[in-house]
Amino acid sequence: MQNIAPIDRRSFMGLTSLAFSGLALSGCATSSLSRSSIAAGYGPLEADPRQLLDLPRGFSYRVISALGVNGGAKVGHGAA
Repeated sequence: MQNIAPIDRRSFMGLTSLAFSGLALSGCATSSLSRSSIAAGYGPLEADPRQLLDLPRGFSYRVISALGVNGGAKVGHGAA
């Protein structure tokens, strides 16, 4: 494993801004940022009764973790 030099917060923010500016200027996100109710090729999104995630017909999801909800069990490295 390589030793990675530490980076201060100001340099990190500057490099992050530079990276995202490059992505924005490349035009890679222009079509994905538009809010459309049609998911490309999968049909219109259907409203989720639980109001968590709208998906096309036939798709489903399962919540595996929710912020602040743990049923009293320990989460991760002991942080509850």
